[in-house]
Amino acid sequence: MRAGITTVLAGLICVSYPISASGTANPDKAALIMGMDNRPAGALDIETIFTTVCSVGAVSNFITNNTITRAGGTNEWTILMGDDSAELPSMKWRVPEIYADSNHYLYFGSLRMGTGNRLVHLSTDTSPGGEVYDGADAVSDFDTHFYISDQSENVPPEDRINIRVHENTYAWSASEADDFIIYEFWVVNL
Repeated sequence: MRAGITTVLAGLICVSYPISASGTANPDKAALIMGMDNRPAGALDIETIFTTVCSVGAVSNFITNNTITRAGGTNEWTILMGDDSAELPSMKWRVPEIYADSNHYLYFGSLRMGTGNRLVHLSTDTSPGGEVYDGADAVSDFDTHFYISDQSENVPPEDRINIRVHENTYAWSASEADDFIIYEFWVVNL
């Protein structure tokens, strides 16, 4: 494979870059997004499951780096969006308020990738966890970031295509931007 980066965006077409509060590029966050954060190589051997609920604005959603569904316990080998167990918000829209408890618009979604006749197998044990940003270090009112790859002993060698996927999410509470969550995916060839 050729070296490079592919950007996949879900929900809204938007390209964003880490910016500090002063409006200049934040090199530490940029390095983290690109996987150059100087973590020791052994850090990728530790399974760390990252879960959070984005509840900023009118839409709430469960965000995780776990590739295993909550309801069925099936390893989907992909990045999941939403909660198939219906215990946590799954693109829950809180407007109008009288329907807030029943407005879950997503069973669960996923980022599926393949090449040729092979499905890319991402594995949670390659992720060192995730982070939530808010305040001065955030692009939006609620940012999340994690990365995950196919470089796991749990993935058969013939199913590895040597990629890492970085997921960033962005959500705002301002009325003109409170009814969506942006999912940004960066696919990096290793």
